[in-house]
Amino acid sequence: YLTVNNTSAEESLSVREVGKRQMGRSGAIGQLTAVPVLNHLLVLWDGSVTVLNMFSLELIPALKKIQNVSLFYVSESALQTDSVELIAASTKRKTVSVYKVYVDRWECVRQVALPQEPVVLAAHGTCLC
Repeated sequence: YLTVNNTSAEESLSVREVGKRQMGRSGAIGQLTAVPVLNHLLVLWDGSVTVLNMFSLELIPALKKIQNVSLFYVSESALQTDSVELIAASTKRKTVSVYKVYVDRWECVRQVALPQEPVVLAAHGTCLC
């Protein structure tokens, strides 16, 4: 959707659809996060994180989906303009994985095994809860 400021006093903001993408035949999108610095949309759907181009909504073929994800968090640093950190939790594997996401690739930099299934995920700076 695109929002446009109008000059009319009656209607100051209008919204119009500029594109849409069907992710599959069934199932709801669990989480959607925009990463403007990379022009990516990260979509949690059907237990996987999929990356779309934020403007065309096309899949980015170089970034294969990450499977068995139940929730994720994106940490953007003001110092990093070429990547963001994606922290993904898997209830199936009982792990939390930290990925560096670039425009055309991602790299798993750390995996932590958990004693039980993760229920919620939060991060601040270098702290992960």
